[in-house]
Amino acid sequence: MKKNVGKVDKITRIVVALILPILFVTGLAPGVFGYAVLVIGGILLLTALVDFCPFYSMFGFNSDKNK
Repeated sequence: MKKNVGKVDKITRIVVALILPILFVTGLAPGVFGYAVLVIGGILLLTALVDFCPFYSMFGFNSDKNK
């Protein structure tokens, strides 16, 4: 796995991943939509922690400046 998530992208993913569960807990994202929000938040957090995004890899995108 080659690193393809840059620093700014990583910080953005972590911030969004921390906000999404708050939407679920406060009831702003109820039901099935709320669970989807939690899954998306988990995926964003995981991709930020491992510095690799499979979607970026599929489309040949790389936000890491240190190629």
